[in-house]
Amino acid sequence: EGSDKSTEIEELKKKYSILSAGYGGDWCQNVLWRVSHGELDGYKAKLVMLMIGTNNCGQPADQVFAGIKEIVKTIHAKQPQAKVLLLPIFPRGAKADDWANKSVQAVNKLIAAEKFPDHVTVFSFAEQLVDANGVTRPELYDDERLHLSDEGFKVWRKAVEPFFKAACGK
Repeated sequence: EGSDKSTEIEELKKKYSILSAGYGGDWCQNVLWRVSHGELDGYKAKLVMLMIGTNNCGQPADQVFAGIKEIVKTIHAKQPQAKVLLLPIFPRGAKADDWANKSVQAVNKLIAAEKFPDHVTVFSFAEQLVDANGVTRPELYDDERLHLSDEGFKVWRKAVEPFFKAACGK
């Protein structure tokens, strides 16, 4: 069970059968190892949502992107019936042009340019998380401007719930 206890995630769990496998501090390598070694076994998912890579900031963008692509490929191998909803990495930090956001933007540019298979949908709502200058909106993030706040998770839920509804029919 993932560690995120957002009210919005808890509300979605009441509506849909959700396995939350998001763990604070995870790198692409951690997720890839877990999905390769049984984390998805025993499930028959309709939708797998993935947002990973912010903790890999500072590594070359092509390496982070390669890790994300390998996770997507492994998810499909383990859950071939499932759609994959790939969320690009959320903006972070208090400056649009700091090193971390530049790293995020470089990875997200590679995600946007990739032609993924039909079972993968790339969906970004980053423009809702930043102001006109590209700076994270403080009310949507924690004090570090790394993780979404309760208000940020409301934006997240409004953005992603239609994909849950489409995949699960509720």
